[in-house]
Amino acid sequence: MLSGCGESVKESHIGKQVWMTENLNVDKFRNGDPIPHAKTIDEWKVAGSNKEPAWCYYDNDPANSEKYGKLYNWYAVNDPRGLAPEGWKIPSNEDWNRLTEFLGGMAGKKMKSTEFWADYDGESGNGTNESGFSGLPGGFRSRSGRFNYISNDGFWWSSTENDTNNAWNRYLYYGSGDFFRNGSNFKEEGLSVRCIKSLEKKISSSSFSTTVTFNEAEIFMQKRCNDINQTLMRKHVTNFNGTKMYMFLSVARDGNVCISSISENKLEVIAADCGPSEIKIQQWNAL
Repeated sequence: MLSGCGESVKESHIGKQVWMTENLNVDKFRNGDPIPHAKTIDEWKVAGSNKEPAWCYYDNDPANSEKYGKLYNWYAVNDPRGLAPEGWKIPSNEDWNRLTEFLGGMAGKKMKSTEFWADYDGESGNGTNESGFSGLPGGFRSRSGRFNYISNDGFWWSSTENDTNNAWNRYLYYGSGDFFRNGSNFKEEGLSVRCIKSLEKKISSSSFSTTVTFNEAEIFMQKRCNDINQTLMRKHVTNFNGTKMYMFLSVARDGNVCISSISENKLEVIAADCGPSEIKIQQWNAL
């Protein structure tokens, strides 16, 4: 269980994705700030009303976190300080879709753990866990503070909003072999969190051998903050799953530079104030 205490992370390669095999159990954001612990019904309801991050133990019992991890509201999931550990991210709705498509058919049976699920009409609710996902029935907490469905259901947030009040999530049910997509859970509710490995990595500048000086026409992924000269290095590589990546370094410039990477489904901006000896590296999916 990932508790934020420097423990190793168990992972499973499912298709072209890498998933944690345990629910998140951290009480600090990635930057070290504590995530507020809602110990009472009132604290849980106030956090939701104020759209503030919060976590809790199921039934307020710390023993439950040893197996199931913590429950987080969506404001903790979406906090800019980062709920996922370094190198990981909260899966988007599309990430969940890709997982389900890869597993195909009745994906839920393949995702459930082989124990801890309640029986349903005399039949075992356990799965085969052939995916390695190890989905557990950790239940959830309503926005009113009630705890429900432990041993029967497992719920996991996505990072994707459905609308102002709700966010997309996925759930497993003890009476079904399916894996359900749901967009009606309120952001104030407490669900489990499972992380997926991020494709964004810091890469040593020694891995680059091609240097190109771009003119204004060639800088199709850059927006200037002021009129300065700079040199960019670019190289195409292929990562372990066969996806072509673009990797850029910006070097030897003075002043402030904003670099935007834009693709069909992603926009990222770096604001950098670097001296001549500093290097900032960014990686993103190719168009």
